[in-house]
Amino acid sequence: METKEKTEAQETKEEIKEEKAREKKAKKLFKALHKAQGGFFKDFKTFISKGNVIQLAVAFIMGAAFTTIVNSLVGDIFMPFFNLIFGGSHIDDLKWVIQKNLVIYYGKFIFAVLNFLLVAVVLFIIIKLAARAQKGIKKINKKGQVVIVPPPPPEPTKIEQLLADIKELLAKQTQKDVKDQNNQ
Repeated sequence: METKEKTEAQETKEEIKEEKAREKKAKKLFKALHKAQGGFFKDFKTFISKGNVIQLAVAFIMGAAFTTIVNSLVGDIFMPFFNLIFGGSHIDDLKWVIQKNLVIYYGKFIFAVLNFLLVAVVLFIIIKLAARAQKGIKKINKKGQVVIVPPPPPEPTKIEQLLADIKELLAKQTQKDVKDQNNQ
């Protein structure tokens, strides 16, 4: 009977050890999972708070707002002139009726192509104007302020370089002639 009790006691001790080992493994796993989640959220917070993501979000919102302006400029200002070219009716009303139930609306296609081209031209002009307005390179000074440094002057063309060389040679020749006259 004592051996049976000892065996049961040993089994109970082993079960307790196994349970403690499982608890220890579970705690390690929980800590690792918690650490991984904390690292994930920390990394996500770092990523989302970087300037590039915020700038991208602002650019997306500004682009969406700007789209309505460009569409209005194209649709309300430029397209009426094209409608005059097509006889005063809207371009997208042009169609070819083959049969009663078979109609090809080619005017809508022409309208879409013209709309695309006009939007592209307007955006091109706006980008060019913005580039001209921002002549200069932005740098940050020691105080953390943004300073616009003008771009370096453009390289002289070949003709300008030749003219500068001729001017330099003429200046040297003139100095030599003046020295020769003074020596006589």
